[in-house]
Amino acid sequence: MIEPRFFYYYNIVRDTNAKAAQWLNNIPREKWTLAWDNGRRWGHMTTNLAEFINSVLKKTQNLPICSMVMATYTRCNKFFVQRGREVDAMINAGHVYSEIASKTIQDAQSKANTHRVITFDRSSTRFLVEEMQHPREV
Repeated sequence: MIEPRFFYYYNIVRDTNAKAAQWLNNIPREKWTLAWDNGRRWGHMTTNLAEFINSVLKKTQNLPICSMVMATYTRCNKFFVQRGREVDAMINAGHVYSEIASKTIQDAQSKANTHRVITFDRSSTRFLVEEMQHPREV
C-alpha cells in the first residue's frame, strides 16, 4: 500500500469515527500499515510464523513428525510439478516472461510512450524528460 491510498482509507475511518482515528494515531504507523513498512514485510501483514505454518499444514498438525515432513514434501512437489508444466507451456508458446511480468512491462511501455528524453550531457548524466500531450508528436 502506498501513502495516498493509506490516507484515502484513513480519512474514511476518521470521517466515520474520529475516536478510532485518534486511537490509530497513538500507534506508530510502521507497526500497523504497509505504507510505512519501508518494504520490510514485502506486502505480508502476518508476521506470526506459527500462524503461517498452521495455514500451510492445516491437516497435518496431529500427525507424527515423519508423516508431517512427508506430507509437506509431497505438497511442495505437487506444486513444483504443476508450476513446471505451466512454465513449459508458456515457453513452448513463445512467452519470454510470465503474464504478470508481461503486463507490467506493457504498462511501463505505454507510459513511456508519452515521454521524450533529451540528452544534455551524457558524461554527467544530465537529461531532460518531457511529457507529451500526444504520444505521436515526436
